Amino acid sequence: AVLFCFHAAFMLFCISVTRYMAIAHHRFYAKRMTLWTCAAVICMAWTLSVAMAFPPVFDVGTYKFIREEDQCIFEHRYFKANDTLGFMLMLAVLMAATHAVYGKLLLFEYRHRKMKPVQMVPAISQNWTFHGPGATG
Repeated sequence: AVLFCFHAAFMLFCISVTRYMAIAHHRFYAKRMTLWTCAAVICMAWTLSVAMAFPPVFDVGTYKFIREEDQCIFEHRYFKANDTLGFMLMLAVLMAATHAVYGKLLLFEYRHRKMKPVQMVPAISQNWTFHGPGATG
């Protein structure tokens, strides 16, 4: 479950970065984003997820093989507060980085929008015959 949780977090971060690159730097993105680049991003996300999720697996004495059940179990012999804190801190940093990239993308879109807000121009009239830019209603 930890592996898939971190994979989802890393993939959301990678997606946010690629969306930002596609919108903010579209010429560079169109040239550089190929099938192999996408595969490399996915492999990088899986590698980082495995690197984050597997240290408890290799901890001494945490997993024990039971022959009768033909399976491994996780033994809760001792508690390491730093492991849980480390996982949650890394997950929080990933989520904060993802939100920061999407916030930067939102600000980029806001600064580069083409449409200006509608400003109503009043019609001009001296004798009830309206003329000028606002005369069309």
